[in-house]
Amino acid sequence: MNFILDKLNTEIETSTPNSYDHITYLRARIEYCLFFLLGYLWNKNSHKLSPDAMQSITSNLNRISIGEVIEAIRKLDTEKEIVSKKVNQTFEAYPRLRNTKIGHGYAPGEYIISALSNCYERLYQNIPLLQKESTLVLVESTHTSHTDIC
Repeated sequence: MNFILDKLNTEIETSTPNSYDHITYLRARIEYCLFFLLGYLWNKNSHKLSPDAMQSITSNLNRISIGEVIEAIRKLDTEKEIVSKKVNQTFEAYPRLRNTKIGHGYAPGEYIISALSNCYERLYQNIPLLQKESTLVLVESTHTSHTDIC
């Protein structure tokens, strides 16, 4: 997909299985995809939301939880481009998994690794956007020139 996802996949492949780092990279890969989708949909569809819906999303950005990210994706997916039935099931399962099995001071284990890998694979397989080549571009400023034609 892009440099960041490629880097996370490399870290997953080279980290020690069952280690804290390995599980952290698995979690980071899923959460990167969620924030990528949020950014993509915000850019594409935020103008289609009501002012109240936009306010709700933006007011949560300073302290946004994974559940709120998922809820924002659902609101912003006005054309149902991202959220299918299978994706929605993963969106329901991931915060529960993250809060109950990964939380603070979790014990690494095969169950967590398998569950995180399955969540990512379901997202990746069911959201074509995640499979496409992407380039992230940072625009630091813009300048427009106005020329009067007489």
